[in-house]
Amino acid sequence: MKKVCFTTIGDVKTASSRIRVYQNLNALKKIGWDCRVNENPVDSDVAVFQKTYSENALNLALKCKGKIVFDLSDAEWCHGQWVEDRILHMAKVANVIVTSSIEQAKWFKGKGFNAHVIPCGFDFDSAPKVDKHSNLTFCWTGSSTNERFLQILVNPLNKLREKYLFDLKLICDLKSMHFPKFNFNPQLIQWNMHTNLLEVAKCHIGLSPLLKKEHWCFCKPSTKIIIYMAMDLAVVCTTIPSYTEVIKDSKNGFLAWNETDWYNSLEILMQDKEKRLSIIKEGKKTALEFSVDKIAKKWSDLFNES
Repeated sequence: MKKVCFTTIGDVKTASSRIRVYQNLNALKKIGWDCRVNENPVDSDVAVFQKTYSENALNLALKCKGKIVFDLSDAEWCHGQWVEDRILHMAKVANVIVTSSIEQAKWFKGKGFNAHVIPCGFDFDSAPKVDKHSNLTFCWTGSSTNERFLQILVNPLNKLREKYLFDLKLICDLKSMHFPKFNFNPQLIQWNMHTNLLEVAKCHIGLSPLLKKEHWCFCKPSTKIIIYMAMDLAVVCTTIPSYTEVIKDSKNGFLAWNETDWYNSLEILMQDKEKRLSIIKEGKKTALEFSVDKIAKKWSDLFNES
């Protein structure tokens, strides 16, 4: 049995991108890989450095005897030259780079690196079985790095609240958040992997706003909307490349260019229950294509490549 060691920062209690590691690990175990997290990877057959590019991570990668995979699930280089330099150093050491969106892969390929796209999967076996809230509930889940995107929703949601009754649930790390001011009180939930899935599953409509002009947003993966669709939520999201690869507008979700789109899309989902249920059904079909077992097969094929 070949050994794979995943090196990452923290665990599923600290950031959503860590879900990528732990779900891959469990699915890979099913198909015969001996997977570990944050153990010494030096003697492993495959060492996966997930979103780690510090000097310590680089030095550890240089000691590894097996195949080195650098997995970057966000456009981290947008955070400054120092970060970009570290990422490029790690990319030079790696045998292969894995990203979670086409736009991320384009950046690496443009610099001459071997980059593969493997999206984040969803473990349907771990999906909680819960009843939906009695009141129609919108859901947003995120962190302090994307809390500012909630501002996009303030005007549309405030206007909708003047006409309709609904709840808004915000799932995040409450200690580090500074929320915009809505004309009503959203429900605030502390994020971790368990509460995230449990609380999302109780909702009806999943929101994923981003700023299209920010390159970091432009390169974001489809992870969040896949989770929403897998948990039987109708999705409304900003029009960015990875979302348009997944969402067929008004078929399995809604794409929003501006505040008017957000308002109109949400109003349709609120007023037309038949349309909402149709979108949820089509969204679930889409999410099944991202089953973590299918995604693990892509990782396994990559690990086996010479």
